[in-house]
Amino acid sequence: MRFPNLFKKEIPEEFTQTNFLRISDYFAGDTVTRCGFEFIACVVPGAVTNAPVVHRLGYAPKDVILMHNFNNATVTFNYGLFDATTIYVTTNAATTLRMLVGRYE
Repeated sequence: MRFPNLFKKEIPEEFTQTNFLRISDYFAGDTVTRCGFEFIACVVPGAVTNAPVVHRLGYAPKDVILMHNFNNATVTFNYGLFDATTIYVTTNAATTLRMLVGRYE
């Protein structure tokens, strides 16, 4: 998630402009939004090895934050295979995964 560029200097009212600057500074300091993590949900149909899951980051992510594993399957992320378009996951059963994918810097 990236915070959008705002046309702060074009806002004529001084207090509104200051508030937008404060909001921008807040999000610039937030590690999750600064790192550009992307939310991904996927359905894994069964026990799989190196199942590809597409992301739209444009670079090979280094970090995955698993937020929800619907059926509590054993999940392994194969970080060595990650590339600019795909992450790879291995599970021992069918499940639905929700995760944040990106690079913490």
